[in-house]
Amino acid sequence: MTSAERDRVGILLFDGVEVLDFCGPLEVLHTSGRFEIITVAHGEPSVCTAAGLRVIADCTTDECPPLDILIVPGGPGTRILESEETVLSWLRERFDEVGLFATVCTGSVLAAAAGLLHNRRATTHWGAIRELGRFPGVCTDWDSRIVDEGEIITSAGISAGIDMALYILESRYGHAPFQRALNAMEYDAYPSLKPNYHRPEFVRTSASQPDEGCDASQDR
Repeated sequence: MTSAERDRVGILLFDGVEVLDFCGPLEVLHTSGRFEIITVAHGEPSVCTAAGLRVIADCTTDECPPLDILIVPGGPGTRILESEETVLSWLRERFDEVGLFATVCTGSVLAAAAGLLHNRRATTHWGAIRELGRFPGVCTDWDSRIVDEGEIITSAGISAGIDMALYILESRYGHAPFQRALNAMEYDAYPSLKPNYHRPEFVRTSASQPDEGCDASQDR
């Protein structure tokens, strides 16, 4: 497959990003052989992750070329970005451009802050699920590891990004690239192999009622 035939995936990086949130999907999509992958930094190209690892992004948000897929990871740095209008505006612009917008962990909080999850179901890391539910119109899914709303996919915390990237391959690109990535990574924890995923019980404490703005009768 030539570079012209590969879809271009952008992965947003920022100070305080969780390493596995972006490296997990990156590795999955890379091993499939189906994509051109670029990392896109908010601010300076040099990013300090939540674990202290320093990463140099391929480009900044100002320099980012057109994308087919945008992946927004999470991490403690999202707490700052959710109030930065320049970032939220960039996410809205890219959402209108890409064929698929995907988040890992608290990346969904950024999507919600940008207004991209209004009237949609979504998930995130269990530690941020109530925070996500505070955004108007967001219906939080407490038990799903991956929530597919068509043009936007959200996933639970950290390692869930690996499963989400595999899900993108399987649901959007077919079995061959999915199986290629699965084999290359020697990975056997994909949700279809472990279907009984549930949040720990303590996560649901005091959460028996749907979040405000969530229509619990919706079947998406």
